[in-house]
Amino acid sequence: MSQEDLTRGIASYVSHLRDIECAFNEWAAHNGLPIIMDPSKAILNAESAYDIARIASFWSPTRADDSGIVHESQLKTAIDCFSRLRTNTARCGHVLGAMQSGKTTTSLALQWAGPVLYMLTGERVYPFYLIGNQTSHADQTKTELHRFLDYYGNIELRRTDEQMPEGLDAIFTRAPSLANYRGYVLRGALEDDVFDVLEAEDIIHRRVGGSQSVQAIAALCRRATEQGYRPLMMIDEPQYGASDRMVADEDGVNNRVPCVLVQIFDRIEQELGTTRNDHWFVGLSATPFELNDQSRIWEVRQYLTENYSGFNFFNGEPIAEGINIIPPTTMGLTDFADFVDVPFMDTVSMAAYGAGDTQFLKSAARNGYPDDQNTYRVQVEDALRESIYALLDQYEEEGGDPVGLCIRAFNNNLRTAEFIRHLNLDLTRVEVLTYYGGAARDLSIKRMIAQRRHRDLPYIIFVTNRARMADAFPVQVRFFMDFAQRASDLNALLQGLLGRACGYGKRSTVVLSDANKSIIDAYAATNGGYVHRPSRHSVVVGGYRRGAPTTMLKLKAEMTDPVVQTFFREIDRQLVLSYAPDGSIKPTQTRSTRQTGPRTAPILTIAQELNLFDHIEAPQVRTALFPQIPTAFHVMRAADQARHGRSGVLLGYGLDADGHCRYTFRWSVRGSGAQGGAAGRARGQRDAAGAGQWVEPTIYLEKYDPVTGEAIYDRNNPQRPGNWRAFMITFPLREPVQELEVADMALPTDMCVYEYQMTDEERALRDAV
Repeated sequence: MSQEDLTRGIASYVSHLRDIECAFNEWAAHNGLPIIMDPSKAILNAESAYDIARIASFWSPTRADDSGIVHESQLKTAIDCFSRLRTNTARCGHVLGAMQSGKTTTSLALQWAGPVLYMLTGERVYPFYLIGNQTSHADQTKTELHRFLDYYGNIELRRTDEQMPEGLDAIFTRAPSLANYRGYVLRGALEDDVFDVLEAEDIIHRRVGGSQSVQAIAALCRRATEQGYRPLMMIDEPQYGASDRMVADEDGVNNRVPCVLVQIFDRIEQELGTTRNDHWFVGLSATPFELNDQSRIWEVRQYLTENYSGFNFFNGEPIAEGINIIPPTTMGLTDFADFVDVPFMDTVSMAAYGAGDTQFLKSAARNGYPDDQNTYRVQVEDALRESIYALLDQYEEEGGDPVGLCIRAFNNNLRTAEFIRHLNLDLTRVEVLTYYGGAARDLSIKRMIAQRRHRDLPYIIFVTNRARMADAFPVQVRFFMDFAQRASDLNALLQGLLGRACGYGKRSTVVLSDANKSIIDAYAATNGGYVHRPSRHSVVVGGYRRGAPTTMLKLKAEMTDPVVQTFFREIDRQLVLSYAPDGSIKPTQTRSTRQTGPRTAPILTIAQELNLFDHIEAPQVRTALFPQIPTAFHVMRAADQARHGRSGVLLGYGLDADGHCRYTFRWSVRGSGAQGGAAGRARGQRDAAGAGQWVEPTIYLEKYDPVTGEAIYDRNNPQRPGNWRAFMITFPLREPVQELEVADMALPTDMCVYEYQMTDEERALRDAV
């Protein structure tokens, strides 16, 4: 390195410190934290070349990535967490980040929670990490932590109001940096030696099973607590292995086997004499389905920049608002076959390729394949080989660094190795890498790629059960293909190769099965809605649909449209109060009887007076209120008829002499879904007396506390009096429409480690599913 290179490198480091100083101070003030960042001493050390070897990797020309380097978006996310940790009554929280958006570096920035909370409250927070059980992940986290401490350890933090708590450590008070907080405030947290400085190995623990590992983490918490420290767990991918299992013993009796997180929590409680509610943690994940909808767990969403490529939404809302982010290109095998002009690719099935004779014959008969399995295997190999060469030609035309391709054919190492051998790729044209088994042990995917033999050739990485969660691919890997037929849940689909295709500076293409592509399309169309089973450890409240035709329109009270709001107020005033008076324990007279005859009400009259149907059918209103319905629809009016989907009989409203229509009341749980029947209700056998052919609106009621406004979920055992309101009304449509319906929320199963965080209301919602 020349002197000129060194001067430029130091200048770039100093400029970076100035940038994060501005970002930290601006966002801390935004959050009302009386803390500022002061890098002046760290800058002085850099410019004077004091201990310069420690920070030289920041500008090293061999630096492969931004490991350990904090950017503004990650810093702002961490500061939001400091604010929640300081003021929120909920002990636990989670950071919702987009896939490969820098959550690891955000977790490193959470190390500053120690000195920040110490200066604000006097509490000695002891942060430590729980990460996955992959050695590559531990290696990555340790490397990033060491670099983070090298780059930022000597930056000082100061209170703007000069109201430091009494009794703070003198050395830290004189120079309030992260290094001095770790070296002096936390001294002795692990050992009796007061001068012990905590190393990365002391605060990073792989979340692996076995009594020795669990005992070590619990003992760490006990020693820290005994000496006045407050342990703060930072759990990477908190949904990973988060549920107990039922395992049959030799006698066939099912026994509950606790997951590793449960073992850790249990052991910590034993060591400290505490309870589940005493744990203090921050989870970081792109798919926190078990945590996201729990009211007792606070949430911070990761900030992003436009250089990120991925899915900037989750559960119907953007992760980072106001940012134009482009996701990876995704295509199903059918579209991919057209893309590379290899028609046989749309019939490729690795399940059929690797199946036994009987299974293959069933698959061939189902798909109309005329030949035997050996012929099919050869055709699959030929088609994929031809497709790979077509992709290499395309990427070569674009120029730039040698491109990488990633393929997951099987979730089995031996089968994958045999498949690679049969592909017989031209190794003078492409290098073949395998990231599984011994070849991947103790290596991150980036390190393995960096160590490949032929740096001038494009390369293909074959993976099995790796290449997910912590394995971040470099930007040169542009193409990902996964032959899994259908993902078991959203967590598996998003955290697999699809997630690895996301990240900063990436422009990836992902090829999936047509079935998985349809799930991704629905997920994107609903802004990350729950359109598929979320995870193994959670259940959804409310049903979901992915494009199935519906003849019902669901009008919901939470819609903020003024016409809709007025309509629900009139329904409550004119109908609900008559059958569910204020202060009643349960509704009265919600069913018609032989004596009273069919129950009717001026529902259509109220709608007509408000011009409700014309209003919600208007394109601008329709797209705002019903984004799950991509096409126009027509709500049935009083004079309209609709044809029954099965019998073909024409159906209309059941109207009395005053033009009032028959309708149905249902006492339901908000979010549990609507079962209004064909075209709203085609036959009234259950809720209306007599025979006939008609459709009718259904009014869904809920009981609520008139003081707090909170819903009372005691339908199965009514005890509490309350007031009543309509929260949803379904109307029949004249013609069926395609609807993407998302579930309202996901909650942990009773086997999940986070089940204890649920409120009684949330538990009742889950159990009502």
